[in-house]
Amino acid sequence: MRYETGPFTVSQSSGGSYGSSSTIDMRVVAQCEGRNCTPDAAKLVFSVRGGQELGLSGVNGQITADGSVFDWSSASAKANLPGTVADNEVNRVLGTFATVEIGIDKLRQIATASSLKGSIGGMPLRLDSAVQSGLLAFLEKIDQAGPSSSGN
Repeated sequence: MRYETGPFTVSQSSGGSYGSSSTIDMRVVAQCEGRNCTPDAAKLVFSVRGGQELGLSGVNGQITADGSVFDWSSASAKANLPGTVADNEVNRVLGTFATVEIGIDKLRQIATASSLKGSIGGMPLRLDSAVQSGLLAFLEKIDQAGPSSSGN
């Protein structure tokens, strides 16, 4: 079974060439085998909207939810992704540029946190109530899919 959110706008940069701006979207995807299954992990998928190329200082990042830190390295986030090109310490990204695996419990912590901040590639992530509401709806679909494998 596959679960997926729509895209959430989590960052915008202005400037670049000809005064253009780039938008970073994040969506969440989880998958498990069988009917009424419950995935243990999900993936945060980051992409640049449209055909704009964006320069980042790597694709490493972190999300802090109520003081608990979840972080990832550039190497783990861009494994097997064609959208990232290193160029003299700047990563030029286009399309999907980072995929980060996260446990469902950590995702639930992010969705319900009262204090939330994050960054990717040196750019701040805007993880507002709209993102949290979308994550809660995503988690609710997973919870309703069937019996939990964690014995709830």
